[in-house]
Amino acid sequence: MTEPWTLEIHEALPDDWASVPAVAIGGPAGPAGLFVLAERAGARRRFDLHYLEFDYRHPPQATFWHGWFAFGFGGRAILHREADGAAVEIDLGCYFDEFLAGDAYLLATSGQGIVKLDTEGRIAWRNDALGLDGVLIFDVEDGIIDGQGEWDPPGGWRDFLVSLETGEALPIEDAEGDDDDDDDS
Repeated sequence: MTEPWTLEIHEALPDDWASVPAVAIGGPAGPAGLFVLAERAGARRRFDLHYLEFDYRHPPQATFWHGWFAFGFGGRAILHREADGAAVEIDLGCYFDEFLAGDAYLLATSGQGIVKLDTEGRIAWRNDALGLDGVLIFDVEDGIIDGQGEWDPPGGWRDFLVSLETGEALPIEDAEGDDDDDDDS
């Protein structure tokens, strides 16, 4: 089994990484906003992340999944294939929030929704109607994504269930309704 890549995000480039060739990710030419440093079994890869002028600086994330280096920052998720350098850039329409990886999918959440990517880096589906200022995933089980979207900041979170297969919102059962019927007063 191949040793996994270890990835670290830095705001400043450590001196011992200056000679490692950089792959520029996103944004215009100019100074990088962040540096992702990847190491595996003595091999080193360096990715310089370039923000766009209007990008919101929410915490970035970098991961390695199914042969792809995945970077989430600003309003984008960007995939860079290890084998051939092919790149896929997904405009999230809002700030990037987090990645959640499964065996056959990578979910990228934004302030408004979820994008599901397949192992080839293609968008399987997207649902941009899950929140206004944040989307959290708590669990993915039996083909259902359980999470919350913030609709009325601060703190106005609403539960959601989404089909992992289609991205469609599923009905949420009202768990509180049954308790009120048992009142005998």
